[in-house]
Amino acid sequence: MKNIFRFALLFVFVVLLAVSADAKQYRVAVIADSERDDFVYLIDAVNGELTKIFSEKDIVLLEKTNAALRPFEDESAIQALIYKALRNEKYDAVLTLGPVSSHLCASMRIFKKPVIAAHIVNGHIQGIAKSGNSSGVKNLSYIDFGVDFLHQIEAFRRVKEFDTLHLIMSPNYLRAVPHLAEYLKSEADKQKTEIIIAETGKGLDEMKRLLVKAKAAMIVPIFGRPFDYQKEIIELLNELKVPSMAMLGRIPVENGVFCSLTPDIDNQKLARRIAINLNRIFAGDDAGSFNTDFAMPERLAFNMETAEKIGVFPTWSQMTDAILFYGNSKGKNKQMDIGTVIETALTKNLRLIAKNREKEKQRQKTIEAKSAYDPVLQISLNQLNIDKDRADSILTPAQHSAKLGADLLYVIHSEKANANIDIQRLFENVRSEEERALMLDIIKEALMAYVNVSKSHAIVNIQKDNLEVTRVNLEMAKLREKVGTSGPGEVYRWEIQMAGARQAVIGAQAVLKKAVMALNEVLQNSQEEEFDLDNFDLSKDSFYLNYVQMEPYIDNLRGYKIFKDFMVADTFEFSPEIRQIDGGIAAAERLLKSEKKRGKDPTVALQFNFTRTFKEWGTGDEKFVPPPFNSVFKIPDKNDSYIGLNVSLPVFEGRARTASIKQVNAEVLRLKAERDYLKDRLELNTRVALEDAKASFASINLANSRAEYAEKMLELVQNAYSRGAVSVLDLIDAQNAFLVAKEAAADAVFSFVKDFVYVCRAVGSYDIMLDEKSNAEWFKRLRIYYADKSEKPNNRKRD
Repeated sequence: MKNIFRFALLFVFVVLLAVSADAKQYRVAVIADSERDDFVYLIDAVNGELTKIFSEKDIVLLEKTNAALRPFEDESAIQALIYKALRNEKYDAVLTLGPVSSHLCASMRIFKKPVIAAHIVNGHIQGIAKSGNSSGVKNLSYIDFGVDFLHQIEAFRRVKEFDTLHLIMSPNYLRAVPHLAEYLKSEADKQKTEIIIAETGKGLDEMKRLLVKAKAAMIVPIFGRPFDYQKEIIELLNELKVPSMAMLGRIPVENGVFCSLTPDIDNQKLARRIAINLNRIFAGDDAGSFNTDFAMPERLAFNMETAEKIGVFPTWSQMTDAILFYGNSKGKNKQMDIGTVIETALTKNLRLIAKNREKEKQRQKTIEAKSAYDPVLQISLNQLNIDKDRADSILTPAQHSAKLGADLLYVIHSEKANANIDIQRLFENVRSEEERALMLDIIKEALMAYVNVSKSHAIVNIQKDNLEVTRVNLEMAKLREKVGTSGPGEVYRWEIQMAGARQAVIGAQAVLKKAVMALNEVLQNSQEEEFDLDNFDLSKDSFYLNYVQMEPYIDNLRGYKIFKDFMVADTFEFSPEIRQIDGGIAAAERLLKSEKKRGKDPTVALQFNFTRTFKEWGTGDEKFVPPPFNSVFKIPDKNDSYIGLNVSLPVFEGRARTASIKQVNAEVLRLKAERDYLKDRLELNTRVALEDAKASFASINLANSRAEYAEKMLELVQNAYSRGAVSVLDLIDAQNAFLVAKEAAADAVFSFVKDFVYVCRAVGSYDIMLDEKSNAEWFKRLRIYYADKSEKPNNRKRD
């Protein structure tokens, strides 16, 4: 047993010894301009790519050799590190990061070991050796971004015309590439543009003095300077209202630079290129034969918040093809979800305000009808003048008298008053239903406007995506032309497609703007009111239309038939139009009942009167009864009063009563006939709307499937086109098919939502779409109705 154990240990030792003997370790000296975060990220990314390429037994160590440097060291110290690394036998290769280190390394003529200069801005301008697509120098590999300064200046001038341009550059870079400044000045002079170099590293006051009269500024990446310093330079330019362009990257634009033409360096792609080059170097390939090109696609980017600050704006055409950053200014746009849209529409709609006034008027009519049972008190002041001869009588007032009186009438019972109160209450309910009908119409308008904005926004995004696909295909065509697999005709064809795609984006944006204006009209806003369109998304919890739950009730013959009957039943229950006419019928029937009771139900009222003669003058103002009559007759005092109960009943009114009854009865029958007709129309509206909803619902899955396969087809054709297996027309056809399919997929969803809005309006309730709790209750009622109708025949009876 011990021998077996010893043998096993010996075997493991031999295997480990063999593995360690085959293992290889490579050391790469890494020299960077500074300890920037993006350089650290790039080194980590290179390590990640190396682990994918090299086997587990091979080890590649990236050793940063300038970790002890001061944070912002000059180029001489960096150059010394490069020489030291090239002489140091422990390093198998040298990797330089940053434009200064890369230029200093690539400018050398003899290389004792392989080097990779990873950040050459423009090898031609910098005078770096090149033969064909490689350096042609033994052991020299570099990565050339090919940034064309003059082309960028020309693009900048198309955004903002200027004849003087301040070039903000690092002094280290200027010293490392001593002829760069003069080259740029001489070439820019051909474009009638004066270049003024503004070196960084100075204090803000000094930079302000340099830039105070600047007409435009281009910011070359300020390597070796802290981020806060760069931000201060950007803020200074914006404070001076100087249009600025970042020479490289969109991150500066996000941080406040006005615009840029080239994107940020794709560090993952760059790391992959570095790792592949290292793999080839350690496999024995000459670094001088490696491809140096690392083309940067061009696309304008604008900071719209900065544009507001400096008062310079791009054209519509430039904005169409550009990436736009809004910063905090986008947050200033009004936040509008569907709930806010509906609430605002209902609050500010002028028609609804007028209807509320009408409803209030009817409420006052009801109060007026009730006032028939309120006590009525009247005060009167009368002056009586009679003949002088009559005034001599002791039984008459004086020739002139003044009286103050009060009359009180209190109705105890009146059928006419009761009927009027009931009828006015019914009319008040009718006005409420009229208001609800108007509210439903306004909600429909708001929902349709909201959906149109959402759809238009989605179409704009689809057109922008198509523009991006066209851009990729254009870059592919340019690459094919460059390597000689196609001619310039394909590039021209894609340039035509780019122009068409830009036009489509502008057209879609115009449609979106009109949709926003229509929404503003519904909301009673200013026509130029802007919204945060990111909130206009039907995929959010704005609508509670669960397509999966609805599918069993819509997407099959039996379920759809029951579903239609269910929705029609809800229409008859919730429709405000039916409730309005029901209120009119109830009011007419109440009036008919009152007319029939008019000769049988008396009106009972209590009356009281009090009158006082407070002044008499003229003949007879002093009344007296001579004796012996004064013992029999008394002079009446100055107060008169009486109280009585008044009961009145119209006994005979000729043919008027019969005619009135027949007239009201005819009105009742007319309203009932109109109600039946209205129910037929509403049922038709509901069923027609449901047919549209069914069609658009069925289109959703089909349109999504179409878009999915169109996307797969486009990928296949793109890959085939990159290999030269298909023509440019095949790719254009595939791309157009994908565009149409995506638009159709988006349109299917929006069409269903719009169709269901019409369904909800026909039914008279939007709760299923807008309220989560009501939506759950609605589905519960639907399941119960469906189960019931599955067991019983569909014998719907019109109520």
